Amino acid sequence: MKINKKLLLMLLVFSCIASICVTAFASNPALTVKDSLAQANGVDSVNSSFKQIMAAIITIARIIAVGVAIVMLLTLAMKYMMAAPGDKAEIKKSAVIYVVGAIVLFAVGGILSIIQKFAENIS
Repeated sequence: MKINKKLLLMLLVFSCIASICVTAFASNPALTVKDSLAQANGVDSVNSSFKQIMAAIITIARIIAVGVAIVMLLTLAMKYMMAAPGDKAEIKKSAVIYVVGAIVLFAVGGILSIIQKFAENIS
C-alpha cells in the first residue's frame, strides 16, 4: 500500500514537473536576413506562410494535448483525495489507465515539438 501511494505521488509530481514547459521567444537574425533576401529576390512567400500555419497548428495541438493530460491527472487526484476509503481501491484500479493516458499525451506533445523543430529546419 505504501509503495503504491509513493509511486502515485512520484507520478503526480513527475507529471506536474513535466507539464511546466519553458518556451523562449527569441529572434534569429540569420533567419530574418534570409527571409528579407528571399522577399527581395521575388521568391514566393507561400512556403513561409504554409510553414507558419503548420507551426501554429502544431503548437495548438501540443498545448491541447498537455492541457488535457494535466486535467486528467488533476481530476484523478481530486477523485482519489475526496473518495471514501472503500472507493479508493476502485480508483486505484482505474488510475493506471489515466496515468498511462496522461503519459501518452505528454509524449504526443513532445513528439509534436520534435516534428515542429524538424520542419522549421527544412528550407
